[in-house]
This record gives sequence, C-alpha cells and structure tokens, in this order.
Amino acid sequence: MQLVKFKITVIKVKDIIKINGNKMQFQQKSILKENWWLMWCSFPNLNWARLRTYDDLSAEILDCDGSKYTFSNEEEARYSLMEDEYTQFESLDEEDEQ
Repeated sequence: MQLVKFKITVIKVKDIIKINGNKMQFQQKSILKENWWLMWCSFPNLNWARLRTYDDLSAEILDCDGSKYTFSNEEEARYSLMEDEYTQFESLDEEDEQ
C-alpha cells in the first residue's frame, strides 16, 4: 500500500472579480435593515419573503422559492411585494393570525 500525499493550499479571496479579463472592484454591502413579509392570499399556507435594505439604499428580496430579486431602492421592492399580495409581518394583527 502506497501513501499519497496531497498539498492543500488555502487562498484568501480578495474582493475582486474579473470580468472579461478586466478587474472590477466588488464591495460587500452592509445591511441597514431587514424585515419579513407574508403572502396573505395563500393562508393557511405560509409563503414568506425577506426584504433587505443595504447601505447604498438598494434592496433585495428573497422569496419562499429561493429566488432573489434586486431593486435600486426599498420603495420599488416594497411595491413588488405588495403587488404579489405580501404584507409586512409586523402589520398583522390577532384577526389575521386566526
């Protein structure tokens, strides 16, 4: 039986992405706020969506299907959620819970 040695090299990836051979700076965004939304038309099924607003004021929705959607601002993202019959979780009351 022969031992085989492997050399593993861990490389720290810098925040740079190459696109078509050109370097493009990539900066990770900080999350300003995050809130959860619930699709009210599908009760009793619970279809959730998460809305994140970033420090550059852009927004991102992660829906219950695992799809991500990006928006230039939070207002556009909220409009999209309301159009898809989502309501902000914090706005639900006891009657909605029943």
